[in-house]
Amino acid sequence: MRDTFAHMVAVEWLWLERWTGTSPKALIPVEDFPTLAAISKRWKAVEQELRGYLSSLNESDLNRSLTCTSTRGEVWTYPLWRMIVQLLNHQSYHRGQVTIHLRMLGVQPPRVDFLVGLDAGFRL
Repeated sequence: MRDTFAHMVAVEWLWLERWTGTSPKALIPVEDFPTLAAISKRWKAVEQELRGYLSSLNESDLNRSLTCTSTRGEVWTYPLWRMIVQLLNHQSYHRGQVTIHLRMLGVQPPRVDFLVGLDAGFRL
């Protein structure tokens, strides 16, 4: 699970870097996150940067096409909103993996559904 969490924070960082004009050639190595505390610390920093970036956007920004280079050297050009959906889809996929791992360990995972979060008071 540590590697999955490390991957998720690295991908969130990667997409933010792409959206702000840099195309890193690689993800942050999972070895840079030896503990859950290290993952949490980095994720909080990335989340703060991501929230700042997203709060600065308007509707025309979301429709603006961005070009970036993948870690495999592929050049991609998409509207920003599609890249955001890609990140959300990626994170949802891995969130499901973490959920199944927790269940296999006999742990009841927390509810992480979007609408449940809204009902609990989470705000974007």
